[in-house]
Amino acid sequence: MEFPIIKTFHWIVVYSLVALFLFVAKTSSQDSTIGSPSGVSILGKETQNGSVRQVLASKEEDTTIETTTALSALTSIWKNTTEKSSILLPLYWHIPKSGGTAMKQLAQCLGLINIHQGVVGIAGNAAAGIDDPLKIVQHGPSFLVNVDISNPAGIRNAYQRGLRDFLISNILLQQQQEQEQDQWSTTSPLQTISKTMMATPLFQDAVQYLLPSSSSASSLLSNQTRFQMKTLVFALFRHPVERAVSLFYYLQHADWEPTYRPDLVHTTLLEFYTSPTERFERNWMTYYLAVYGRTDRLKTNGTTTTSSAAVTREDLDYAKRILDEYMLVALTDHMAESLRRLGISLQWRTLPMWSQCQNQYSGSKSGAGGAANAFAHPRVLPDSPEWKIIAEVNAYDMELYEYALQVFHKQSVLF
Repeated sequence: MEFPIIKTFHWIVVYSLVALFLFVAKTSSQDSTIGSPSGVSILGKETQNGSVRQVLASKEEDTTIETTTALSALTSIWKNTTEKSSILLPLYWHIPKSGGTAMKQLAQCLGLINIHQGVVGIAGNAAAGIDDPLKIVQHGPSFLVNVDISNPAGIRNAYQRGLRDFLISNILLQQQQEQEQDQWSTTSPLQTISKTMMATPLFQDAVQYLLPSSSSASSLLSNQTRFQMKTLVFALFRHPVERAVSLFYYLQHADWEPTYRPDLVHTTLLEFYTSPTERFERNWMTYYLAVYGRTDRLKTNGTTTTSSAAVTREDLDYAKRILDEYMLVALTDHMAESLRRLGISLQWRTLPMWSQCQNQYSGSKSGAGGAANAFAHPRVLPDSPEWKIIAEVNAYDMELYEYALQVFHKQSVLF
């Protein structure tokens, strides 16, 4: 059923505001296009097999990113994200097998509107409704938007159907509700919580095509409400070897996944990662953060990269700078502290269900009771042959994870 956002007599005002924004957005972006890679596998692609060169020189080195068109929609994590004149839009960069199900269940527990995957058709038919107007629907206990932003085609579809405008109009509706309920004042505005959470593994595509641009969003919002739109990107990081092991056993059981591999039941982990024919993940985090969908990345011959481009040291450096400047880092090994920081940064702690939901999902790296989309499997110990081979083929991700630990510690001063 459709979620009742606002009373019927408000729609005249709403349509006027949305029509104004659509006109502005159309005139400013009518020439925009989006690439359409054929699809993204949960296993990713073979991208890098060489040894890793030396790490970045020193922490004193300037790591400021030269802002691209895509990154201009983001807000630096080091700026004041809790100032009273801002509206925060959460973008969750979803790293597979790193607590993603727990994060989506947390959003559901808080009553947030989830924008992620597999909800276009709602009833298991992902092809149904791809041309329908965007709307908020209730599916079981969840409130969802009828899009699927887990793959390039789905992001293109959401972009063409106007998800950017939908996010803005939904915030305007929310503000109107709060103003009528005396929860918001034009003379002394409180920070508005965007009661949505977008989740996707495709960082670059999401930033470039789904986030309201700082110029158009801020212009409309400031004219109407004196608020500014800010996007806060966060990610939940897990040790690359643990993540790879979890994925290997997950694919043996996950018959709902397109990458379901029941044959792996008869293959050992070591056999899988030493096989010359298996296409296992290599540096998934670095690849999807700094390579896939990144339009400003150039090859040596000056042409734009393709989705199969190999990960380089420069890509790793770029990914580190994204973490350092634009991303709130959370860790599966420190869920309680990670959720505390998210509650502060996104103002989720002001929601009625926060304490209950925080307690429910702070207990383990896999979510409540450790059972969120998880399958029991043998542990792989450090210095074992399995650990070493997985670490070797994911050398860039190993380094990126170690850097994420440093950033997590560094960001503690914000809380």
